[in-house]
Amino acid sequence: MIVKAVLAGVAGVLVAGALVAPVSATPAPHHVVIGTGGKTCVLRAHADCREVVHRGVVYRQGDLTGVRLARAKLPGADFTGAILDRANLRGINLRGAQLAGVRMRHADLRPAWKRAFPRTTWASCSPDCENADLSNANLVDGDLANTDLTGANLTGANLTAATMDYVIGTGANFTATTMVGANLYMATLTNANLTGANLSHASLKYAYLDGATLAYVVSGGLVGTPATMAKGWSIVNGYLVGPYANLSSASLSGANLSGLNLSNVNFGMADLSGANLSGANLTGASLTGANVSGVNWYKATCPNGKVTTTTC
Repeated sequence: MIVKAVLAGVAGVLVAGALVAPVSATPAPHHVVIGTGGKTCVLRAHADCREVVHRGVVYRQGDLTGVRLARAKLPGADFTGAILDRANLRGINLRGAQLAGVRMRHADLRPAWKRAFPRTTWASCSPDCENADLSNANLVDGDLANTDLTGANLTGANLTAATMDYVIGTGANFTATTMVGANLYMATLTNANLTGANLSHASLKYAYLDGATLAYVVSGGLVGTPATMAKGWSIVNGYLVGPYANLSSASLSGANLSGLNLSNVNFGMADLSGANLSGANLTGASLTGANVSGVNWYKATCPNGKVTTTTC
């Protein structure tokens, strides 16, 4: 039986066909009670709702700063636009949750310790955010280590300086996501969509990027070497380099870019002085304002599609 905790516009909560716990027409947010098991909790800022199990849909927006939801099971919850700053979400199950526009500054999304032996912090008790909607979420400095983000939508989310080691992001949508300085150590981003994402100064050591979409990605100052890479892409001088990459203002002086597919790359204002572009394909690329002094163009395909032995 589905139980719904509703904030406004109802006269009570329907449980197994009976009307219980009447509320006013405009109840205060702190009247939302969750828990259909042995434990219930008033869901509000700084509340202790650890290990609460709710077999139904929870609707809760507004300020939930500092709320403790470690090991809670809230699949399908709707926290759209909620403020979850400094929330303890360790080991929470948010499978299929609606989290669009949520703010989670300094929220803790790490795995939780198991009570029974063996105690572990591995994926068996990681937060489950599979297919969750985290579009435009503020996750600056958030700890998402080991989090399952399979198929999740993080379009436009801010993950600046976030801890994302061992994250499972297979098929996730990171379009236009900001991940400046994020730690993606051994993260699985297989078949993820990173179109237009900003990965400047991120750590990609041993990350899995096979099948990922990297068009228009912004980078620079990258740390580490991925375990796998999207087809046609490579890391050169700390930049992700491949077709449709955004390398505007990039410092690629003396870089070896020979033989690479650089079609439709934005090199606007980039420093390519002394770079080796022999045999590279620059069809459709933009070189507006770029420093190309001393470039080796031998048999490169210029932006206009013509092969050159001198200069583009």
